[in-house]
Amino acid sequence: MDRMEVFRELEERVVRPAAVAMQKLRNDEPPGPVDAVFFFARSFGDDDDALFAIAAHCIMRGRARHILINGSEGERFGGTQPREAWAGKTAWIERFKGFGIEVVLTSRPAFHAKDEHEAFLDEAVRRGWRSAVLLTQPIQMLRFALGQLKSCVDRPYPMRLYAACPQRNDWEESDHGSQGMAESPRWVHCVLDALRVAPYWYKGDIASPAELLEYLDRREEIT
Repeated sequence: MDRMEVFRELEERVVRPAAVAMQKLRNDEPPGPVDAVFFFARSFGDDDDALFAIAAHCIMRGRARHILINGSEGERFGGTQPREAWAGKTAWIERFKGFGIEVVLTSRPAFHAKDEHEAFLDEAVRRGWRSAVLLTQPIQMLRFALGQLKSCVDRPYPMRLYAACPQRNDWEESDHGSQGMAESPRWVHCVLDALRVAPYWYKGDIASPAELLEYLDRREEIT
């Protein structure tokens, strides 16, 4: 494949559909109750109360039956020290109590995004779940939706996947990025995350935005 063919494929499979997919994911409330909220681990400064409020709201309003979080204690990939990459399951379970949520389920420990997608899917398969709301910040939503879809396709284990994220963000506010490192304004993390999509797709870790749009068009047919 020559350089121009690569650019054309990127435009058709990634660049143009990514903008459409992001708009759909920002307004993606499920038509009925789902089995679980897949609440992805977020680093310090990026795990604001708005995320916990969304998850709690889903439970209290009967829009989701369970909340599932990463079962690690915040260790970095390849590390052993708790709370290096994020606050960890124990801290998050305690935070949920402040929102009136006493029962939070945990997956096996996972230490990077692809590992987390697989861990959440492991739990869904074990419990027979077929639907979930993916919960994270707007910055990561596209990449995480692409990753969770890819895991479901590769397994294969079809699920109806929806998305939820805070509708307001202070883009100048600083928080920590991947593995709890690189503290920068959110708009910087947004740019860096967008740049990860194409290489992760070529690597085979995530679906393409075009595949995500095709999936969203037929999602309600999954039983």
